[in-house]
Amino acid sequence: LPQFNSSSNLVIPAGLSTYPALAADESIYGLTIASGASFSLNGHTLSVGCNIYNSSTGQILYGANNSSGIIWNGSSASQTFTGTNTANTAQLGTMTVNNSVGGTVTITGGPVDIYSTLTITNGNLVIGASPAALTLKSMATQSASVGVMPVGSTITGNVNVERYITGGTATYRGYRLLSSPVYVSAVSGNNVYSINYLKNSIFLTATSTSGGFDNISAANPTLYLYRENMTPLYTTFLNSNFKGINNINLSPTYSMDDASNPSINIPVGNGYLCFFRGNRTSTTFAAETVPSYVPQTVTLSTSGTLNQGQITVKDWFTPASSTLSYTPASPAAVKGYNLVGNPYASSIDWENFQSTTSTTGIYGTSVGTTIYMLDPVSKNFGAYVKGGGGIGTNNASNIISSGQGFFVVTTCSCATLIFNEGAKTNTQVVSPKLLMGKPADQVVNNQYLRLQLAKDSVNTDDILLRFTANSSTAYVPDQDAPYKLGYGAVSLSSLSSDHISLAIKVQSLPKTSETISLTVNAKANGIYTLNMKNIVDIPPLFDIWLMDAYKMDSLDMRHNTTYAFNLYKADTNSYGSHRFSLVIRQNPAWALHLLDFTAAKLAGGTQIVWKTENEENYTNFTVERSTDNGKTFDVLGGTISSAQGTYSFLDKNPLIAADGYRLKLEDMNGTISYSKVVILMYSNLSNNITNNNISLYPNPAGSTINLSIDQIKVVSSNANATSYDLNIINNNGSIVKTVISSPALSQVNISNLLPGTYIVQVVNSNGKSLVGKSKFVKL
Repeated sequence: LPQFNSSSNLVIPAGLSTYPALAADESIYGLTIASGASFSLNGHTLSVGCNIYNSSTGQILYGANNSSGIIWNGSSASQTFTGTNTANTAQLGTMTVNNSVGGTVTITGGPVDIYSTLTITNGNLVIGASPAALTLKSMATQSASVGVMPVGSTITGNVNVERYITGGTATYRGYRLLSSPVYVSAVSGNNVYSINYLKNSIFLTATSTSGGFDNISAANPTLYLYRENMTPLYTTFLNSNFKGINNINLSPTYSMDDASNPSINIPVGNGYLCFFRGNRTSTTFAAETVPSYVPQTVTLSTSGTLNQGQITVKDWFTPASSTLSYTPASPAAVKGYNLVGNPYASSIDWENFQSTTSTTGIYGTSVGTTIYMLDPVSKNFGAYVKGGGGIGTNNASNIISSGQGFFVVTTCSCATLIFNEGAKTNTQVVSPKLLMGKPADQVVNNQYLRLQLAKDSVNTDDILLRFTANSSTAYVPDQDAPYKLGYGAVSLSSLSSDHISLAIKVQSLPKTSETISLTVNAKANGIYTLNMKNIVDIPPLFDIWLMDAYKMDSLDMRHNTTYAFNLYKADTNSYGSHRFSLVIRQNPAWALHLLDFTAAKLAGGTQIVWKTENEENYTNFTVERSTDNGKTFDVLGGTISSAQGTYSFLDKNPLIAADGYRLKLEDMNGTISYSKVVILMYSNLSNNITNNNISLYPNPAGSTINLSIDQIKVVSSNANATSYDLNIINNNGSIVKTVISSPALSQVNISNLLPGTYIVQVVNSNGKSLVGKSKFVKL
């Protein structure tokens, strides 16, 4: 068996195809695999201090693609991976370069496939010339990625980067927003990329028949770039802001269906639009260009130098400028929209967007916090606003996949967008949509509802209404997301109070009622549905009603989540912004109610207990105490409600005087109410709690005392008619004053008593039974 340690060289002899596999993660100095031999990592990781050599017929068997790997953990200036051929591709889950002296690992053999992560923590990686090749693999469930690159470390040489595109159903036929993680050359100081690799995998068409495309007659383009700095006419697709590419023969220089920009390059960080028909190897061009054809899955593969380090986005139509486009005269649907792309072979996180430091995360100046990604199934744009907890419309989220193009919105001609290595994240989307699929659900503290307009399960559009305290019903930039019209069969947006169409609206839950107008539209007559897809953390206090002004109808969408309706294109009252609205209003039956509030004397202090209903988790409780007969109250403490119904608070240090307790309640509207005042009497002489049925205050007293008799604890057939004899007794045991009282609360004049200590004795006049007694001090 091999001796794995940092100084050993392991040689696998020729022809030994059954050498023992790794049983655990191991470290070794060098490894040689002779012809015909094989060595299996068996799903484990091998740290290598120097070189690996395997002959053209030797094999390294890596086992589980997603877990096994090589760590170049040496301290020499030069380490190498040599050998392998196309028949024996090295398949690694991971590859890590961690050279303590910043040395270089060179791949001189090949090919090497990486299925999970390529990480540089120290040092450099060089991918040598032919036959060397390193490929970042992409499959239905994951794509290999390159981790955050340390300052000073580089990856040089050609890298193949794959991008899996889902097919298999007709719903996946349509447009994708794409970008490139590699570049092929530098032009006028810009790293530019090529899109010619697409022709290896999918059919391409253009308005030109001689530009390297597959069509033999003029056709709609497959590939488009987006220009912000023009006013669209929309009479044809090509006089919108998307301009078609009509010649790819001079890559990376491209000819365009654009008189202002007939010949261009594409700088890294730009996105492009691609129409996906399916895998070109599945059938003929003629078959795939039939609209009803079901596209088949394909794996795109581009090759070049990895984009790494800081990347400043420059628009393809103004490549000499480091600012993004903004045209004040353009209509709102166009103004400021720039099609950019994730430039890295890794997912990036839009939550890393900021406008403070140009060298960290995603840095933008005069760039909004909303991004738009095209959902390939619904054909509508999904919107996501930074800070949205991973929740956007139409599957958009904060995670932007490698290879994903997306729109940002500028607010002036001085806008800049810079990507840095710190923008990267290990999170990947896992939906079959991949480029637009959401990552695993996040646990977020959000109050929101999602409303969907649907023709069927495929042709849908949705909006988000999110609720945050102290938010306006008017449009608020960098908080709300304006609606961007897509290419789908249906469209849905909400209207702010200042009439801006929105995909995402953030506002406060109403104190009474709020009406939110909706805009619905579709391309054809038919039966459609409005579906309440999510109601998250909105208290049952709020009713949510859909109002239909056209049919004079309404629906409680908390309990009936689907509303079907007919839309007639010839009748403008059946669609648009005047038919539907959402009414969100408070239901008084679900309002906060205080059911009981009590205070009791215990050996450890005063135990205060209260019971409520409908308090949910948005009510604040505050316990207050008064020692001056209710003139002023001091705060003892409080708590936020937790929907448990019963709460308690212990006053550990009640004063040696009459204590009056009350509860302050503040509901989610900020409305304040108070409980009744509960009064307890504590003896000032012994400092012991007086266990009887009377309370006396103030104590000490000057001219009057108030006496409260707890009738709940006094047995009487007619408590309201009961009268009491109040006897005031001095220190000698003599009765110095007698008062007859009918009510349970009496005020007694003691101004004629001498200063000293007295006892008040209360006797039931009917049965002459002792109700209770208490001491007080006359000042």
